[in-house]
Amino acid sequence: MKGYTAALLLHMLLRSPTLALADIPTFTAQGSDTYLGAPSPGLTVDSNDVHIDDSNGLDVTFGTDWSKKIRDTVDANCVDGQSDQCKQQLQQTLGLGSTPKGLNPRMIGVLVVLGGIALSYIIAEIIRLSLDDAKKYEVVHIQLPKAQTDELSSWNVTEGRFNFDPVNGDPFEVEMNFNPGSKPPSNSDSPLSAAKQDNGDIVLTAGSLAAVIDEQFSQALCSRGLGSRALVKRLSLQCMVNRLERLRRAVQEGGAAFAIQYVDPFDFPPPVDDLYQTLFKETSDFADHVTLRANTTAEIRDRIDTYTAIITFAEGAWGLGWTDGKMTIPAAHWKKQQGEDDEECPTEIK
Repeated sequence: MKGYTAALLLHMLLRSPTLALADIPTFTAQGSDTYLGAPSPGLTVDSNDVHIDDSNGLDVTFGTDWSKKIRDTVDANCVDGQSDQCKQQLQQTLGLGSTPKGLNPRMIGVLVVLGGIALSYIIAEIIRLSLDDAKKYEVVHIQLPKAQTDELSSWNVTEGRFNFDPVNGDPFEVEMNFNPGSKPPSNSDSPLSAAKQDNGDIVLTAGSLAAVIDEQFSQALCSRGLGSRALVKRLSLQCMVNRLERLRRAVQEGGAAFAIQYVDPFDFPPPVDDLYQTLFKETSDFADHVTLRANTTAEIRDRIDTYTAIITFAEGAWGLGWTDGKMTIPAAHWKKQQGEDDEECPTEIK
């Protein structure tokens, strides 16, 4: 009877919203040798940048200058890694919280918005709890197994917190400082728009954000199609799906391309192309799950979805690109159907 009573009490504790760590997601850490190590041979990263590869789990490699800042922060503030100052300074160095630049916007491109931010904080905790090992390397390189990133993709962290269960010590709660802006961004040198010209051409304007869009596309996984035309067409579609989902993740609050949320209204029908319609339909469920700014209406969400789909299709199917932050889609492209000779996705990302 005592065993039953104890089991019942334990069950009640775990079910209690005030007492149970299990009520929010938990990241169960492995040993530091799982996460820390040298980067891939031949990988080049700009000194103040970070390279992120999520093709198989997650590989995060900081440039040499950024790595030095991390080590200097650890040396100056993290004697034992436990102080609040250590946590705060390390998060600041990594660019977490509401910082407009840093790790957060890059991670949002990996998972839907809150999962990506949680990844940023997990990386900070891995470094903080592995201080001695982290300082061994000139370049800070963190890798997470695919099983853990897959688990993170299903997390519900809308409350802005999760549990971190270290190898040594008790689990603790991590609060994510995320305060997305509600004002239009100022990081684009011209308004984002899509406008139909008198001759029927469609002109997309993204300004300096065009480079950010292309960066998202370059990080999407694509395979070159060899074989039947049907196979090439299918691989081309899958590539565009991957690119569009990548871009829409970056459009989320705090993401590198979040300015697209403020694209000007436009009023013209989408391309009649069947392949475009298939692309839009295959990504509609994903689009419904991205996190946009508060009070986003269905009309604005549809505008964002359409703008990102048009950009993706124009580059992937028609091979168009940006010139001085603008892309012109000829009226002839807009009105015709794609034939069976569709080109494969032009970029192969390995």
